[in-house]
Amino acid sequence: MPLNLLSINQNNKSNCNFTVISFIYNLFINTKGITIKNTKIILILILILLSICSLSIGVQDFSLLGLFEAHEEDLELAFLSRIPRLVSILVVGAGLGISGLTMQTIMNNKFISPTTSGIMEWAKLGILVANLSLCNHFFFSY
Repeated sequence: MPLNLLSINQNNKSNCNFTVISFIYNLFINTKGITIKNTKIILILILILLSICSLSIGVQDFSLLGLFEAHEEDLELAFLSRIPRLVSILVVGAGLGISGLTMQTIMNNKFISPTTSGIMEWAKLGILVANLSLCNHFFFSY
């Protein structure tokens, strides 16, 4: 049987040819082929891949190979800038996810969000009050 990217065995959908198209088919279209364990593994792999990409993105040139070869400039850049930025991104993202889950659990509404519950308006008011009260302190203190 020749390998075809679009071929899916119609007799048994779970016995698809392992190709990119059939993997995507099983992942997004055939919901019976996806399990919670597979989803967790895929999401963890995506998180690791995006974390590595985040380490390599920045103003100054940075080489991941230089990090493993212990170049002084790459180590300094990684430990002073890139890794703390990555850790803060991961911690803030996890915190936002946990706070959203907590809000949904407390309200017993899985569709609630900061915009529908009125939290965004109070946050905007807090930013406005902070800007007005700190504006005189920072700009007119000289």
